[in-house]
Amino acid sequence: MLGVAVEQAKHGVRANCVCAGAIDTAWTHKEDGPMNAKMEKNLIEATPLARHGTPEEIANVYAFIASVEASYVTGALWLADGGVTTAKGAAGTDTPFWLRSQPKGELRLDHSREGLELE
Repeated sequence: MLGVAVEQAKHGVRANCVCAGAIDTAWTHKEDGPMNAKMEKNLIEATPLARHGTPEEIANVYAFIASVEASYVTGALWLADGGVTTAKGAAGTDTPFWLRSQPKGELRLDHSREGLELE
């Protein structure tokens, strides 16, 4: 990704990477996916924010780095993993329960895509 960022910059192409953590999908729940209760518990405990991320939270990272507001960003790794990468061990066990809830909201699909045109 870093090589692509350097090689393609002269063509107006920016290369960034979103490193998502455990996102609230069927794959991350013991009821719907391949995880069992212990795996799901370990996943939450390893996340300092002590919860799954939402698809909307990850989509917002993508929307930002694709926007004109991030037009000077290339070659960046965006860690959207609830702090897993920076933490070591079961950091989520220290997070109070009142901080563990996901934000309310729905994925906005009406982004203007302003700034994506080549000028």
